[in-house]
Amino acid sequence: FFLIVMDLPIKIVLPWWRKIMFGVGGYGNGILRSVMGIFQMAFLLEVAQLSWEWTATILVTEQVCDAFFDIIVGFFSDNFPTRFGRRKPWI
Repeated sequence: FFLIVMDLPIKIVLPWWRKIMFGVGGYGNGILRSVMGIFQMAFLLEVAQLSWEWTATILVTEQVCDAFFDIIVGFFSDNFPTRFGRRKPWI
């Protein structure tokens, strides 16, 4: 990882434990999304009695839309100044 200060590259070395801690922050969200996906798939297959083709189409479409709209919301969040700050209106 390089940081450029006044046109001089400065190499920043993160210790291994800090890299692990950055990764651990995503576990809660990852576990929650996995559990919700399993229950959603079970609901669509067993309760709604959709075929596996429709279930797969719904779940893949959900992920593609999420990836697309994350970019759009991120752009607006980065370029939306208010008196409360850039991020507050989007929370």
